[in-house]
Amino acid sequence: MEIGMALMEAFDIPRGMTHEVLARTFSAYLQGALAFENSLDDSGQLRKGPYKKEGRDTDWQLDDTNDFWLYIRDDKAILICRYARQERIAAAAIALFKARFLEDVEADFVPCMSIVVAKRSNHYLAYVDGRPNIWATGKSAYEAVGDLIMHHKDVTGIKIDNQT
Repeated sequence: MEIGMALMEAFDIPRGMTHEVLARTFSAYLQGALAFENSLDDSGQLRKGPYKKEGRDTDWQLDDTNDFWLYIRDDKAILICRYARQERIAAAAIALFKARFLEDVEADFVPCMSIVVAKRSNHYLAYVDGRPNIWATGKSAYEAVGDLIMHHKDVTGIKIDNQT
């Protein structure tokens, strides 16, 4: 049995793509159809990955087998697999990512995200669809969505340039 880490080439990260979105994208590539069964546990962590290394937003275990890791350094990412036989899987995931997101490196990444707004008795609740633990409230739907974006910029991927 082969043991050791196979290092893959570093590749660019699209401008505006958060580390979490990058890790979730590669995790879904590796999981295939199982990604649809990847629900949140009680702590808000995805059951099948990716798993953020404690205290770091730059090191991610991508699957529940500990075979694939993503390391982020500045504007580059490195995908590492445990076994040499997995290199072709990692290479295919990188090729798919490049074809999907890096065809025009100058283009900004625009994540697709749904925000759910629900009217409560005396306020509005806004949360990221599929991530009910990422939420905010407000007196109006607009205020709730605004607070959600302002307080969870790392998840929404929206940059706010406050020039007031």
